[in-house]
Amino acid sequence: MAKFTYASRGIAHTWGTQVNFRFQVLIGYLALAGGWLLRLPAWQMGGILFFTSLVLAAEVFNTAVEAVVDLVVGDEYRRLAGVAKDVAAGAVMVTAAAAFLFGLLVYPPRLSRLPLLLSTRWRENPELLVLASIVGGLLLILVLAACGKEGGAK
Repeated sequence: MAKFTYASRGIAHTWGTQVNFRFQVLIGYLALAGGWLLRLPAWQMGGILFFTSLVLAAEVFNTAVEAVVDLVVGDEYRRLAGVAKDVAAGAVMVTAAAAFLFGLLVYPPRLSRLPLLLSTRWRENPELLVLASIVGGLLLILVLAACGKEGGAK
């Protein structure tokens, strides 16, 4: 149970200090919501969930690398410290690029059907529109509120 608490603290720290993480959570939510609206098959939704999780995990690792480097070198500049931070950030970029490419494969063929899917999906279950609006609105408020805080990598 303690390990779960420590892991939760790490994710909470990343959420509270990393604007990119909050943005990536929002993009992941929108990607999953878009997949649901477009009625993507389960394997494509699984791919979206996989790539979203991969990007978020890479960002958490990037935050850990930045924290350790800052702990070791403090305010002193060291070229290898910069290399470590750049490589960790590069890993995030690689995962984000892979997620983007997967999205390019999944979404375009379905986008032409979006207006029809939206109208039938909401007509069948109007309460889902309310739920999606509340969840999306709360997530957006959290991201915007957190963006107002100081934080992020130095």
